[in-house]
Amino acid sequence: MSMSTQRAVLEAIRGMIDAQGSFAPVMMGTLPAEDGLSMAASAGREVETTLAQERTLRLDVVVSARHREQAAALDALCRIHEGLAIAALPNGAGWQVTGIRTGSAPALVGLEGSQWLYGSALEVTYAEWQ
Repeated sequence: MSMSTQRAVLEAIRGMIDAQGSFAPVMMGTLPAEDGLSMAASAGREVETTLAQERTLRLDVVVSARHREQAAALDALCRIHEGLAIAALPNGAGWQVTGIRTGSAPALVGLEGSQWLYGSALEVTYAEWQ
């Protein structure tokens, strides 16, 4: 069974983040484990469809960091946003990411026990064709 385009885009973004070498690999899901990072699609929408059935889509992706050191959690998310803003954009069979922007800058969500939780959002635009 082949992977959906949305999942392929998410996996490509996750790979780009992991390549930056943060304090932990990115796990798929809404909340990270202790001293961890996570990402999940939070919303998405079709922006445009052509007569040739080519589509442009926008995907909102939540990226979160949880760490015992507040500065480490914040710094990890800031580096992710900064790195993705200037990175080469990924593509695959029938799709191409055309833009990655900050949808919501990294911000403190709260303190859970001894772990600081920070959250942010990316706005990923991609084209899909058959």
